Amino acid sequence: MTSTDTTHGLGERDGLRWWPSALGLLIAVGAGIGSEGADMAVVIAVAALVYVGAAAAGSGRAAWWWFLATFPVITVGQVFDAPEGTTWVCVAIAAAAAVWGITRGRWDDPGGLPLQSVAMIAFAAVSLVAFMLDATVGAWLVAAGLVAHGIWDVYHHRTNRVVVRSYAEACAVIDFAIPVFIVVNTVS
Repeated sequence: MTSTDTTHGLGERDGLRWWPSALGLLIAVGAGIGSEGADMAVVIAVAALVYVGAAAAGSGRAAWWWFLATFPVITVGQVFDAPEGTTWVCVAIAAAAAVWGITRGRWDDPGGLPLQSVAMIAFAAVSLVAFMLDATVGAWLVAAGLVAHGIWDVYHHRTNRVVVRSYAEACAVIDFAIPVFIVVNTVS
């Protein structure tokens, strides 16, 4: 496999170099239309959960599997109109993933599971606090939290650590695009 094959999974030679950005934008548009700020807080928790899961697995490619595994959780949360409950479920899954990673000896890399676990706590705290605030303030906090996670994605994309670059790219696009919808919906 050449280095371009591992950059995005499918390889730049396939003419699909930007597929992670396109996928991220598609997801962001789907999630962002009609978003009400604090309801999007679960996106922050999901994004952080994926990083914990990939670190616990010790595989950057596992990020995509963890990401796909969050869809049923999000769907159930939407069916029951329970974004705060969905956020708590993501926290519980991340805690279980961290324990699983510890049992697999993944706690030794300070930039891996330990850092991702601390980040999960911080991002989950932002998510959960947003539900407790006034709707407008909560929306702004969620937008800021998503931008902060987008910066986290860019860092991991540049360092090529914890998650594969394709996931970091897609997640960054989601994290930077959804706040635009939140701001537009909050201001209007």
